[in-house]
Amino acid sequence: MIEARAVEASVDHPARVARWTMRMTILLASFVHAHYVGFHAYGVGVVVSGVLELVSTTARRRRTLAALLAYVLLCSWILLGFGVVSGFWNHAMKLLVAALHGGAVPAALAGLFKVPGVGSVALEVGGCLTFVSAWFAARAVWRHVAALWALRRSTPVLGEATRGEAA
Repeated sequence: MIEARAVEASVDHPARVARWTMRMTILLASFVHAHYVGFHAYGVGVVVSGVLELVSTTARRRRTLAALLAYVLLCSWILLGFGVVSGFWNHAMKLLVAALHGGAVPAALAGLFKVPGVGSVALEVGGCLTFVSAWFAARAVWRHVAALWALRRSTPVLGEATRGEAA
């Protein structure tokens, strides 16, 4: 029992770091998307953060493979969509291409990006920071999932028989 509490306590720190970095990624993505679609992007960010919190809490409390898989899929969607596609490709790579071609994206490459022109400094820096934040969030989520997996394997879920007991 003491070992189970120690394992459960070891989940707290990775959970806090994962939540904080994921929220930061969502906030930065909301800032960038607010430039395109307006203030409603912040509302969507709040909803996505709430769903993430719900799924994270469910994965920790239920300790089922389905709940853990739902958490991993949601985090992957956020990190790949906001971090890689939006942050890295549509902002960091676009800035690199523009820098290599005299400050503007060439017409031949403009179709590769969602918005071909270079935006304001705040928009492009926000996009690049979304990618950086997603990188840190991916590392934190990896550690959180590893801790949840260890917790899942070390303690029985309520209603399940332990290995030494009859069902």
